[in-house]
Amino acid sequence: MKAVWTKVAADLGRRRLQGLIIAVVILLSSGAATMALNLLVESDAPYDHAFAHASGAHLTLTFAADQVSEGQLRATASTPGVTIAAGPWAEVSAPFTTTFGDRFGVAVVGRADPGGAVDRLTMESGRWARIPGEIVISQSMADRTGLGIGDQVTAAQGAAAALRVVGIAASISPVTDAWVVPGQVAALVTTQSPLSYQMLYRVAPAGSAADLRAATQAVTRHLPAGSVVDVSNYLDVKLSADQLTAVMIPFLLAFSAFALLAATLIIANVISGVVIAAYREIGVMKSVGFTPGQVMAVLFGQILAPVGAGCLIGIPVGTLASQPFLSDTAHALGLPVAFSAAIWVDVLVLAGVLALALLAALGPAWRAGHLSAVTAITRGSAPAARREGGIDHALARLPVPRSISLGLGDVLARPVRSATTLGAILIGTTTIVFALNLHLSLTQVAAHLIRDPYVQVNVYRPKSGPIPGKGAPSQNGPMAAPSLDDRQVMALIAADPATARFVAETDAQITVPGIAEPIPYYAYRSPSSWIGYALITGRWFSGPGEVVAPTKVFTQGHLKIGDTVIARIRGKPMRLRLVGEIFDQTGDDLLVRGSWATLAAASPGLQPDEYEVGLKPGADPRAYSRRLEAAAANGLDVQPAESSSTNTSFVLLNTVIAGLALILTAIAVAGVFNTVLLSTRERARDIAILKTVGMSPRQVVNMVVASMAFLGLIAGVIALPIGLSLHRQILQFMGQISSGTNIPPAFFALISYPILALLSLSGAVVAALGAWLPARWAASTGVAEILQSE
Repeated sequence: MKAVWTKVAADLGRRRLQGLIIAVVILLSSGAATMALNLLVESDAPYDHAFAHASGAHLTLTFAADQVSEGQLRATASTPGVTIAAGPWAEVSAPFTTTFGDRFGVAVVGRADPGGAVDRLTMESGRWARIPGEIVISQSMADRTGLGIGDQVTAAQGAAAALRVVGIAASISPVTDAWVVPGQVAALVTTQSPLSYQMLYRVAPAGSAADLRAATQAVTRHLPAGSVVDVSNYLDVKLSADQLTAVMIPFLLAFSAFALLAATLIIANVISGVVIAAYREIGVMKSVGFTPGQVMAVLFGQILAPVGAGCLIGIPVGTLASQPFLSDTAHALGLPVAFSAAIWVDVLVLAGVLALALLAALGPAWRAGHLSAVTAITRGSAPAARREGGIDHALARLPVPRSISLGLGDVLARPVRSATTLGAILIGTTTIVFALNLHLSLTQVAAHLIRDPYVQVNVYRPKSGPIPGKGAPSQNGPMAAPSLDDRQVMALIAADPATARFVAETDAQITVPGIAEPIPYYAYRSPSSWIGYALITGRWFSGPGEVVAPTKVFTQGHLKIGDTVIARIRGKPMRLRLVGEIFDQTGDDLLVRGSWATLAAASPGLQPDEYEVGLKPGADPRAYSRRLEAAAANGLDVQPAESSSTNTSFVLLNTVIAGLALILTAIAVAGVFNTVLLSTRERARDIAILKTVGMSPRQVVNMVVASMAFLGLIAGVIALPIGLSLHRQILQFMGQISSGTNIPPAFFALISYPILALLSLSGAVVAALGAWLPARWAASTGVAEILQSE
């Protein structure tokens, strides 16, 4: 075996560039596969993993401090079914003003440290609050408000001094917005922001909503009636987190398959080129006594050495490259960020790539090992044979420069290599088409779910007097008269010069045949088709009795467009006709939207409690919100809409798509580079003769690039329908697994036909990029040294 190792080392030393190319191609392929598979693995139940790591609370209960004592709450930790509890912690929900002038409602808890037996917090930046005057905010609040370390927040009411942000923490539960030292909470308590207590419970069993309802009843059974202010459970948060990760799985699977398939094609191309280039040496090796097995071992060594080197670099790089995406995933879900690496994924990729390399090399190596010495030397020494025939004559008659027709002839003369190269380009081009269309579709999904291009500000008219902070408009307890009536609110909105249009709305629970639980009916008083809910089929409602609904209502109720149902509100019948299916993921996707008159007829005295406002172009939603709140003397809760372009979930999805698409395109370029390098080396004698008879370096470049561009054009034409079909299938699958919704047709046809025609040229661009540098090398090589070596 010493001779084999000596020969392998000598060949690798002589063919350093070829080995480097193989290593780079494998580095990209293995890195892309590792990154995609790591994302796929870590996207499987990330909330469950983070919840277990942080010992998250199954139940979070908030109690009124004037109804229950701390001692009574501590005693609830011994309730049967409660495995462990934390608290009581003093809590207050109060309005705060930031250094930027924005006003936000903040749920603040007094907590001595971020650790503990339940809901261990992860410090994302900064440190924990140590003294009064310091505050730690949640990561979600930092994203929502733009606050960072060193900024200040001031309680809008009361005598509390300004609090300086000293840390940002991630909690597995989104219930709490900020934390202070326990003694700080009392300074934030006011008449409008009363003191309450927060308790966290881990219970068993906790696998279903019924289990958690039973545990809640057990915990509160012996407490005074009305002492519970709020109840939240982990299943609601888990559902939201699982929906985001579920939509990532389809395209991660697609990209993983793309990366592995590209690696297979490129490895096969590389190995066939190595064998062809080594025919003469194979003959010499057999002449001096190498057995067929030793010849095969030499060829395997020439491949496996750079393949192994590429894997040893590419797999760790892929693991590291996946970490920013995993961090973004945690950020988008509001989960603690932690470095993670699935070692078995790395081992699987390494074994898979090495197996692919061996399988791809087995056929050529077997044939090479069993060639006779004379045949091998003859093949390696003879000039490359070209089949002259009708195709060559037809190409010569084409109205293109002769250098171009020669390049096209070279492609046709090597059908197997051309096919594998075409496959690599096809994967890269399909990825470009698929990724671009998916990006555009997700942009539309975000715009119509968040609806910020249509509704820039939401105004809530509170149902219980002056509001303690920003947030949901409904409050617990008996309802007092609103501080502003509907007429006053409408006058304030209409008076602002930035208001373009607005609609008043409210909701009420109704029962619909075929759907087990009551669902909300959202009623709009004035035209509302502009508010941004995309139509899947049908039309927007236009008169009394007409409603639109999401896909889930149609599927659960076994309904279709045009059906009429008799719904009920407080026992009174309502005749509803379904005229449209809308793209809407509000709540649990079970709802209907219709006219004000329909609901008012069944529920007299209806009053709006929310107003959706569309602003004039160029108006600042935050400034508008501050103006309206000031005009209403803080009697309204005015919230600027979240920006769909900065929504962390959609930014994450688009970032992952762009990153993987870029890597797979680079793999395609590297595959073309390798093919052209092998081809120009094999044809070095032919190119030298062409240069001798007058072909210029520019014509040589044109000839080489044209051969690959031709394959790129074919790949582009094939990739366009494949990419569009894959985009449609993946997007529909994402909608089904996220919420069972259909996708509006307008979300698919987002690229005009002229642009699609240009997009089909992307294959030629990828091929030209990969071929350019080897073509330049071939054009600059001296004629004399090549012919002398022959």
